[in-house]
Amino acid sequence: MCIRDRLTTDRDHRVRIRFPWLRAPALNAFAEPAGSDRSQVTAWVRVTTASAGPNWGAHHLPRAGTQVLLTFVDGDIDRPLVTMQLHNEQDALPWPAADAPLGQALSGWHSPNLGGDGYNQWVVDDHPTQLRMRLASSTAGSQLNLGYVVSHGPTGGERGDWRGTGAELRTDAWAVVRAGSGLLLSTTVRAQAGGTLLDMHEARGQLTAAQRTAQRLSDAAASQQALPLSANAAFDPLTQALDPAQDGHYPSSVNGQDATQPNRAPVDKFAQPLLVTESPASIALASQATTTVYAGRHLHGTAQGDWHLAAGNVVAAAAARGVSLFAQRNGLRAIAEGGPVSIQAHTDALAVLADQAVTVTSSTESIEILAQRNIVLRGGDSVIRMEGSAITFETIKLSVKGAGHPLIGPGGRPFRIEGLPDSRVKLFEQQMRAINERTGDPIANLPYKIVTEGGDVHYGTTDIEGKTIRVPTIKSEKVTVFWGELPPYKS
Repeated sequence: MCIRDRLTTDRDHRVRIRFPWLRAPALNAFAEPAGSDRSQVTAWVRVTTASAGPNWGAHHLPRAGTQVLLTFVDGDIDRPLVTMQLHNEQDALPWPAADAPLGQALSGWHSPNLGGDGYNQWVVDDHPTQLRMRLASSTAGSQLNLGYVVSHGPTGGERGDWRGTGAELRTDAWAVVRAGSGLLLSTTVRAQAGGTLLDMHEARGQLTAAQRTAQRLSDAAASQQALPLSANAAFDPLTQALDPAQDGHYPSSVNGQDATQPNRAPVDKFAQPLLVTESPASIALASQATTTVYAGRHLHGTAQGDWHLAAGNVVAAAAARGVSLFAQRNGLRAIAEGGPVSIQAHTDALAVLADQAVTVTSSTESIEILAQRNIVLRGGDSVIRMEGSAITFETIKLSVKGAGHPLIGPGGRPFRIEGLPDSRVKLFEQQMRAINERTGDPIANLPYKIVTEGGDVHYGTTDIEGKTIRVPTIKSEKVTVFWGELPPYKS
């Protein structure tokens, strides 16, 4: 095999040797052993290694032009072996010891690629008080740096700036961390690598505190008829999988070795392939673009202090089965500084309840209360009922105070209340239209009442085209329409 004439070997990784007293072979002589200069090199010579065996061992093949040291089996010059490779003036060391103090402290392995500027490298730096190690590949600048990390080129003895202390795994390409049985990311110190590998009692304590806080607030919400935090049920299987007192431990023996700690406690283990992130300080997630969080089941967030949410544009929340907001103390506020506030119940009732006073204020405009059927105002034993074209007062004593009491005859004007969207399943829809029998013109602003076979009742007034709202039903049903003032109705 020959790659740009840097490497020539046979199937058994043997090489050819040229002794100093022989003429240098012509170009491509190593690549073409059958060429005319073959007589200037030896036959194939084996290369010794530090360890060798059936399908195991170490191997570093000499490249073309490398100076090697030979030994001869039983002193026979016809039985040479390559025992070592030597540096010389032509092939200098990757980290010259003359470049003190760094060069004298370096050892390791450096392998340039075959015909380019790339390399693979393992560097051990034994500099006093600044121990470090680097495993590197020039491909995509991929490196694993351990210990006292400094800037240091691939070769040479110059020590650059200090970059930090610890461990760095970096690359200009992709990086993947994959653990089939679980992964723990923690910034909690374990001095001198003490404790078991998956010791995470701090994280378990934080999860237990979160569970207690969430359950306490859930019980308080449920007692006040708000929705409870049903996702709390997911805490128990999570705790069970992490707690070594439950399922989170190894069996008593693993591969014939006792799997208990010195205090006879079991060795921690994830019972499920979980990802646990824990820190005694803060955790920050930041992105210049979009951040996506997805949970196939529950997404649970608990804070012992405050939980704030801020958005530069819009905050939108959508729930398929309900939304509940509960504040145990200090109230609940909804404020729109620059736009309207809309609270709608599309298919059911809307209730506003307060233990004390309810105040409705319009600072600069009016207050309108609209109802399709009637409006009832109750205070103590008195009732004011507005229904259809009539107003009824029910009270023990009625006082009307004013400078004058003009009664100028009947009045009023029709109005139309826009219908609300209905997201329920609708397989059938029906719409009626009121037409003047004599002229054929549509009748606008005509009150109506629509009753379905299922008992649903819809009130309204016809639009400018004389049409009612569309009445949705799950199946084909007969509907009854009542036309006219409210009440009575005319069918």
